[in-house]
Amino acid sequence: MKQCDNCGAQMPDEANFCGNCGISLNKVRTEPQDKRPQVVAQQPVFQQQPTTVIVQQQSNGLGKSGFICALLGLFFGWVPGIGWILWILGTVLSFLGLFKAPRGMAFAGLIISFIDIIILLFIIGGIAALFL
Repeated sequence: MKQCDNCGAQMPDEANFCGNCGISLNKVRTEPQDKRPQVVAQQPVFQQQPTTVIVQQQSNGLGKSGFICALLGLFFGWVPGIGWILWILGTVLSFLGLFKAPRGMAFAGLIISFIDIIILLFIIGGIAALFL
């Protein structure tokens, strides 16, 4: 075991620097220890920097698209053709979006699509009742 000349800490024989004060243990003594001036080494100060964690939120493009198409189909369901196309598109995209995370928008789009089909069936039934 080596002993640090500066702080007196015990270090393994293979150590090149003192683990306590950081002074080199391989210095050659030029004068006896008690006649040398006392050197007070400053220990390095390490401050841990705060780490910034960036959390990337997952996105479900199919679910969002299905939700938007289903919502537009709900508002434009009274327009012949457009409401049906938006309903079918919203249903398909929302259904496909259920297989990707996060599923919230896809699930909401699927529920709105079911509401759309109920409204469209009432509109078709009303139109059919006018002509019969």
